[in-house]
Amino acid sequence: MLFLVLIGGSFYFFKNTPFKRDLEFYLVFGRVNGLEIGSPIKYRGILIGKVVDIEIKGEEEIFVKVSINKKYRKLIRVGSEFNLTKESIFSSQRFISLDKIGDPENPTISNGEVIYMKKTIWDKLEDLTDIIKNDIHNKNRGKNEKK
Repeated sequence: MLFLVLIGGSFYFFKNTPFKRDLEFYLVFGRVNGLEIGSPIKYRGILIGKVVDIEIKGEEEIFVKVSINKKYRKLIRVGSEFNLTKESIFSSQRFISLDKIGDPENPTISNGEVIYMKKTIWDKLEDLTDIIKNDIHNKNRGKNEKK
């Protein structure tokens, strides 16, 4: 009986060690247009993970929970850089790309860590477009109310 408990315990321990499970952590973006649960995460065109959850936490904070396949988790280090990328110029679908692997001297990311993304030039352009659209809408509404 003790033998079975030892075998079962060691199987559970080795199955649940950190490098035997997929890596799950959060990327925080300002906007995630076209990103969905199940969207891929790629490194140089290779599928390394997927989006498992998307949650709005604040006006400018969208938490995207990602899962990286256990065989690629060693790529995700402090200093790694991610970006939202369109599938093609004709598609509104997006995926997350791992654009830069952190320095090999840096520690790997742990489960549950939160990484805040920097605003890209495209994010800033979309913000500007939203401001212009709202301004035009408000001006048109003002003209209609005067009539």
